[in-house]
Amino acid sequence: MHKDCAFNINAYYFMEIFIIGIAAFFAAIVSTKIHILVADCFWMMAHASRTDFAMTMLLICLIIYGAGKLSFDFIMLRKLKDSVSKSASLR
Repeated sequence: MHKDCAFNINAYYFMEIFIIGIAAFFAAIVSTKIHILVADCFWMMAHASRTDFAMTMLLICLIIYGAGKLSFDFIMLRKLKDSVSKSASLR
């Protein structure tokens, strides 16, 4: 299997897991915490949803910074370096 093909497959599954995770956290917040917000007050809901919020933020941080060579910043940096080297070689 070609290295780029394997990378695309892994990136696809990583993004799929990310989307499913965000959807699960959103469903947990909507289905359980909105009732607390309506019935009690904001601070009770904030106290009950702090774990969901922390896991959602962790998932977002992992998609942006984590995963080493599969991370978003590494991919963008590599593309930037490739485009700079291509433009320098064209001159």
